[in-house]
Amino acid sequence: MPLMNPGAPYIPGREIARGGMGAILSAHDQKLGRSVAMKVMLRADASVEERQRFELEARVLGRLAHPNIVPIHDLGTNAQGRHFYTMKLVQGVTLHELLGRLRAGDAATLAKYPLTTLLTVFQKVCDAVAFAHSQGIIHRDLKPQNIMVGEFGEVLVMDWGLAKILPGGAAQTVVGPAPATGPMGTLVVTPATSGRPGPPVGPAVDADAPTLMTAAEQATLPYEPPAAAGPLVFSATPAAPTAPVTQLSGTQLTLDGTVMGTPHYMSPEQADGRVTDLDERSDVYSLGGVLYALLALQPPVEGRDVSELLNKVLQGDIVPPAEATRGKQLPHLPDGVVPAALSAVCLKALRVRRRDRYQTVAEFARDIAAYQGGFATAAERARPLTLLWLFLRRHKALSTAAVLMLLLTAGFMVSLAQQRDVAQRHAAEAQHQAAIAARNELRAKANAEQAHANEIKAQHSAEQQRREAARARLLLADAAAAAADLPTLAAALDQCPPDLRDQTWEYLAAKRDASLGEVKVPGFEAVFALTAVPGQPGQFALANGQGDIAFVNVADAAVQRVVRTGRYNPRLLTFSPDGNLFAVARLASGEVDVFSSADGQRTKTITLANSDVQWLALNRSPAGVWLAALTLGTNRQPLLQWVDVSTGATHWQKLGYYSSALIHPAGDRLLVAGSGQQREVLILDAADGSERARLEVYPYALALSPDGRLLAVGAITGDVLLVDSATGAVMQRGKVHSASLRSLAWVGDTHLLTMGSEGKFSEMRWMFRLVETQLLTPRATFFGLRQGKFETTWSLHPDSGDVLTREQPPRRWQFPVGREWARKQLGAEQAWGGVFVAENVLIARKDFKLARYDDRLAGLPGAPWDFALAASHWASGQLALAAHVSGAKPGLKIFADAATTPVEKHSLPMRALVTSLAFDRAGERLAVVNREGEAEVFSLADGQSLFRVPGKFTRAVFAGTNLFAIAAHASTGEKRDYRLERLDPQTAQLRGTLKHEFQINTLAVSPDERLVAFAGGDRNVHLVPTEPQADGSLKEGSFFRAHDGEIGVLTFHPILPILATASADGSVKLWDHRDPKRPLVCFLGLEGMPVTLSFNPNGTRLLVDGQERTTRVFDVSGVTVK
Repeated sequence: MPLMNPGAPYIPGREIARGGMGAILSAHDQKLGRSVAMKVMLRADASVEERQRFELEARVLGRLAHPNIVPIHDLGTNAQGRHFYTMKLVQGVTLHELLGRLRAGDAATLAKYPLTTLLTVFQKVCDAVAFAHSQGIIHRDLKPQNIMVGEFGEVLVMDWGLAKILPGGAAQTVVGPAPATGPMGTLVVTPATSGRPGPPVGPAVDADAPTLMTAAEQATLPYEPPAAAGPLVFSATPAAPTAPVTQLSGTQLTLDGTVMGTPHYMSPEQADGRVTDLDERSDVYSLGGVLYALLALQPPVEGRDVSELLNKVLQGDIVPPAEATRGKQLPHLPDGVVPAALSAVCLKALRVRRRDRYQTVAEFARDIAAYQGGFATAAERARPLTLLWLFLRRHKALSTAAVLMLLLTAGFMVSLAQQRDVAQRHAAEAQHQAAIAARNELRAKANAEQAHANEIKAQHSAEQQRREAARARLLLADAAAAAADLPTLAAALDQCPPDLRDQTWEYLAAKRDASLGEVKVPGFEAVFALTAVPGQPGQFALANGQGDIAFVNVADAAVQRVVRTGRYNPRLLTFSPDGNLFAVARLASGEVDVFSSADGQRTKTITLANSDVQWLALNRSPAGVWLAALTLGTNRQPLLQWVDVSTGATHWQKLGYYSSALIHPAGDRLLVAGSGQQREVLILDAADGSERARLEVYPYALALSPDGRLLAVGAITGDVLLVDSATGAVMQRGKVHSASLRSLAWVGDTHLLTMGSEGKFSEMRWMFRLVETQLLTPRATFFGLRQGKFETTWSLHPDSGDVLTREQPPRRWQFPVGREWARKQLGAEQAWGGVFVAENVLIARKDFKLARYDDRLAGLPGAPWDFALAASHWASGQLALAAHVSGAKPGLKIFADAATTPVEKHSLPMRALVTSLAFDRAGERLAVVNREGEAEVFSLADGQSLFRVPGKFTRAVFAGTNLFAIAAHASTGEKRDYRLERLDPQTAQLRGTLKHEFQINTLAVSPDERLVAFAGGDRNVHLVPTEPQADGSLKEGSFFRAHDGEIGVLTFHPILPILATASADGSVKLWDHRDPKRPLVCFLGLEGMPVTLSFNPNGTRLLVDGQERTTRVFDVSGVTVK
């Protein structure tokens, strides 16, 4: 029979869905001209209880006005007496169908509904259920089939037919007042349709009859499909007679002990029929099941029948979603697996005991929101490392602090308001309550003070977190610099807040671009070629498009002179090793012009065999002036020509796939690099071009050592080979770039400067790298090169360490390796002593003995002393020498007149080898530390010991009225802590200490004795005032980052506020210790850990010695400070 008469306000359409009580139809609202959904009771002869439940469902929906709960429009009865109500028609699918599509791998659904979108859908469901709970209503049948997801992101919770109104809730008024109630508040129900008699009275029927689902999760009610056309027609067969119910609970509309809902998503108390135990936490359990299905694409429990399902629910037999899906790839999840955090959230909601679950849907939703926002969930109990990782991913420390501040402030305000209300109520009470009011007022004040203290603590905690995050960024930047990862270095530095960018940030930020700036020369903005001018330190030749050659000092960009060749578009520019001649080749020309460097006059024009000149090398030797040229013919095969410049005649020529060639300084041989088609290095005889030696390698660059003995071969794989330039024998090989090496040059005789890339071969992250040649070990990396597919060409000046890159305009770099004013190479690799005793007289090591040298390290007559550790007191002319090397006899000698003719003053026996010597300012006492860790102070008047202190001392210096010492104390396990201790110089009593967890290697005192400086394994220099604080303790002072490697030694300048440091990273740096943002000067090229630094008395020379074969003296007379 039709559902509506022709004059009805609604015209029903097709059937959309069907459940146990009613069917959902599409319908047309004739009054408003809109499409609606209509739910109609299946049975026209439904019982009073069924009709009342149907009406209650409609009234509950009417009560729940929420964006995520389907809104109801109308409630009524059709011509056949069936109850119906209309509601919003949503175009979409159920979450059950959507998860089925995800399980089937539907590409469109996977793209539209990743995990983040599904969690947003779930959040909306939680919002709807939380709203219902706020109205005192629980759903009791939450499952994916009852969640509709619209085409435009709408999410609606459907089917509230099993909803339960909790006692005392706001929605209790939905039931309405009963005309007459019994002692338990039951309501006498009359039929809903006027004129229709109610069913006969009989035994009560369970109004909350089970709505259990099959394994396919469909309603068990028999279903008859609609007719092919026209409105839906229900079966006219009358239902089995049911006994009427004359009384229902006005708050529950169900009977205790019944089971209602879907077993797959039913809470244990619901499955056990404990109706009186049902509350909001029952819906939390069902929501946990929905989340489980959303993650694992399967229900939380499965079984062969309803009984098995209910048993699993009651026993909590639920496999965690992460384990249930192990081995499966779930494309809608990140990395195809269930996130551990969401798995924990899901399991907490699915706990058997209600008190173990989330107590509210809002609490549940907060954990989901925490996960989506990158926070740890309460359920996962995240460890500190997990919290730190989530914190670094969010970058929202300030927001977290703001929220925390807001909550604390709100708590404070609420607390204050509560206390004020209490005080106001008590003030209105009788006089005998005055004492109580006064006590409460005092308690309120205490609470306010506590709240304020908590607020201050929260602010401090937030600031601490912000500073910890900044420190973590600096650690990341430091690690990135060490790994030559410029993108990560730059990103980590940029993410550090500006107000927390300290000297360490400045130190690391300087690594992003190690160049010294652009070299701008008018008329030479576009440089076609450039090269260093031999014999003229810091001078480079630059060629512009008009063929002009400018001789420029790169330190100040001053042009010394310009040679106008008249040859446009120069391509190659090269000098003879003595710098007297230079040759120029042009684009698309086979002519090479040779000029005199002195006057710029053309001396020769040489015509080569081909017009495309690829490489030039010029040599001047006793054998004459010769030119090596590589040209390309019409067949694109390189031709190597050996040309006598004096005649312009080709002496010999050789075909081969060559890429570059060098002429040995002796002029007797050529060193030729092959290309990708001829992967080898050839050593050719200059006399006839015959092959002397061959090395199979894919070369990309060649460079001859200053003495011509070694040929450095840079391979495209990032390797460097050191080859005997006469025989071709490989002497050493090492990997210096992980991706590719493109060019290299010798810096001094102990280091190479290479240009290559790190990371993947295809990324081409160009950088310079300084490599020591003894073991081919990289010592430092320098960023700042122009990045791109093709590398930048450059030229190194061997006499000054300057580098000029061919950019527009060029940029200057400096690599001060081998810049010593004087040096002495000795056989021993270990050294500990060395000190100036006068302006140009010093004591330096020689084969573990101390030898005297005058200006420029020329040895003085006389046998060396058999000692290895020295200290000098310039004002009194005293010199202390001690044995330090293992195997030597412990001893200590004091000399007078050290700068002229040393005279032995005292000879003191030592209990153990000495590790540290230091005079006091007046030259009256000497502090000595030995290998046993004892510190001892001697009087230099009579050589007597003033006191000896046992301990674990490593260094000691005098500073004013104090003796400062470094002590290494054993800590837990093998770990030691190092302490700076202030001792009484008369009694050795401990007066103060500072503790550090890094190894301290060196200790020095400033000339005015106001500061002590120490350094070591943490790569920082620490400055501590020598004067104690009011309580006698030491002040922490300041520190600054100085090196990339462990600091071996430091010392103060004798006159200026300058501190010199030397490190295992191979560098010596001078700093203005008052403002140490950037080093004043830097020297590179040390080959081992430095142990000794010593200025001469006027501070113009600096001695450096350590665990290497070389004693070095640097000229620092030009270093000044403001």
